[in-house]
Amino acid sequence: MLVGPRAGGKTTTAIRLATTVLRLDQRQVRDAIDADPDVVLAEADPPVLVDEWQLSPDVLGAGKRLIDANPTPVTFPLPAERPDTAGYVDRALASGFPEALARTSTRTRSAWLESYIDHLVGRDVSLIADVRDPGRLRRYLRALAATTAAMPKLTTLVEAAELNRVTAERYDQVLERLFVTEQVPAWSSNRLSRVTRRTKRYVCDAAIGSALLGERLWAVPICALWG
Repeated sequence: MLVGPRAGGKTTTAIRLATTVLRLDQRQVRDAIDADPDVVLAEADPPVLVDEWQLSPDVLGAGKRLIDANPTPVTFPLPAERPDTAGYVDRALASGFPEALARTSTRTRSAWLESYIDHLVGRDVSLIADVRDPGRLRRYLRALAATTAAMPKLTTLVEAAELNRVTAERYDQVLERLFVTEQVPAWSSNRLSRVTRRTKRYVCDAAIGSALLGERLWAVPICALWG
């Protein structure tokens, strides 16, 4: 299952690997799946991409039954050349969004990233939550970008964004649902210290974090990306 932010290239990537594509946003395809998902999937030539599965959730059960009946693994080749540390930093700052990568200049890429952030705080969030002040959400997201890969206290983020704790916790939930940020639980071999340590917070795309901080894509220090 592929999940990720809007415009992350989920469908585009999957189509490159699929022989059969079932688009459930097409009425006739969805009708066939609703009628008998097991038959439709069994007769499809694999690998099969089921796009927009949430429009007909029963297809997940049919997929599981088909995999249980024939659990043949699928392997994917690794790239022959792997970048060094500097190369990984360059790739991270170029963004993981296909539309950003398609921009041939830093200026146009930066403009796309700024537009993505505007769309995120002004529209995407409103589709899943009641967020009345995009400016406050942007300030909180900027505070998260400034502390990405660190373990800031929530009070630190609240003060930086000029919010209250309840609002910040709600923003955390919304941003994670949109795959913009992620919290990684603290890890330690000692269970007690694991409980007392704070989670690490990440802005999931380094270039988005850079744009939020107003940094040029080629000038963000490594410590701002990974702490």
